[in-house]
Amino acid sequence: MTLRAGPAEADIDRPVFIVGCGRSGTTLLFDWLAQHPGLARTTGYPDGEDHEGWIEHGDCVIAGIGTPDSLRFGSGINGFQPCLHMTAADATPSVRERMRRYHAGLLATGAPARRVLNKCPHNSNKLDYMLGIFPGARIVHIVRDCAPMVASWMAIMQHVPSVLAYLPADEPLPCLWLMPAPASETARQVIGRHPRFHPGGAANVWVEYWCRANLGIEAQMEGRLDQLLCIRYEDLINAPARTMDEIVRFCGLPAFAFDTGNVALDTSTRHLSLLAPDIVAAIDSRASAARRHFGYLPAADGSAAPPAAARLFVPTIDHRHLRLDLHPGIALDDETAARRDRFVAHLGGLEEAMDFYQAVTARGITFPPDWEYYLILLALERHPLRPDLQQRLAAVGAMLDLHARVAGAPAGTDATVDGPATGPTAGAP
Repeated sequence: MTLRAGPAEADIDRPVFIVGCGRSGTTLLFDWLAQHPGLARTTGYPDGEDHEGWIEHGDCVIAGIGTPDSLRFGSGINGFQPCLHMTAADATPSVRERMRRYHAGLLATGAPARRVLNKCPHNSNKLDYMLGIFPGARIVHIVRDCAPMVASWMAIMQHVPSVLAYLPADEPLPCLWLMPAPASETARQVIGRHPRFHPGGAANVWVEYWCRANLGIEAQMEGRLDQLLCIRYEDLINAPARTMDEIVRFCGLPAFAFDTGNVALDTSTRHLSLLAPDIVAAIDSRASAARRHFGYLPAADGSAAPPAAARLFVPTIDHRHLRLDLHPGIALDDETAARRDRFVAHLGGLEEAMDFYQAVTARGITFPPDWEYYLILLALERHPLRPDLQQRLAAVGAMLDLHARVAGAPAGTDATVDGPATGPTAGAP
């Protein structure tokens, strides 16, 4: 691949990177988001994931399956066999310069786009490395429920019998390694008895991959959560306009009307017949905590799901009794007061709530706990998987619970929230 011309240390404006487990909707989201005129999609093999660009210009240790109907498919393995975790230390000055020049070349093709869009599930364990090259990047993490992702991987592996998948046990942030399947039947039987290969370890490899890869994305972004947005595949296909609007706002792009008509609604059930009872049992036992975290299960005690699932389980709020005053003695500037008035006029409006909440907290003003609890719940309806909002909701809920107990009132009274999600149980798991 020839390096396109670009400045030695190109000024690349906030590229958008889509990550997540393979078979989770990364391609669909990539295709839809690429319609935005402000984004220039990468086009490198396979399917725009651009493994070759990451390897040649970024020295990236990446493994991926190629496009089966491509003349370049070969053994099916594209890149290396291992797919290793990488950190900012691997974003050397040479790597940084070459990758930024490469992306600058993508933007120098005459298109009006100013920002690069790339999707690559195999970079999901390399976020620190990516941000070492592109510090201002926006990371969009798409997660799909465990069972349909596992079933989809089993289907694709049946379609590509030339490839074995291996998940290392000793890496804290693993990705799938890919190896050529042996021709020998004896060798296939030996590998088939190994629990960390597929074919081999039934679907346990895929269940573990789903848990560790998805949870590992959030772990890598600690301290940089404002650069991470997590969305669910199910929300993308069931509420595409709303979900795409959320992504556009997060990326700081102008509003855009996407064509989202090319989606099949049966993808969550299409391959579930491949899941034998023991696989379903493995998902139930091994993935339940992660599924709760991403809002696919209610809390373990049977109460409402944690805030990560706010879109499905938002408690009912009786805002008629909400105190509509800030702490006495706090004077709002005209701009913030205007935002407060817009919020009060449209009480319950998601946009007004988020706008007012961000404006006030940015000025260091402290809300009364019931105000903040209510506003964060509304913000989570718009941004259901924002860990910073989840954590703040847990803290405020605990504060409300403490205040209520001190006052001798039932826990959660001040927040005027109906249902069991009030108080500390409403926090992130």
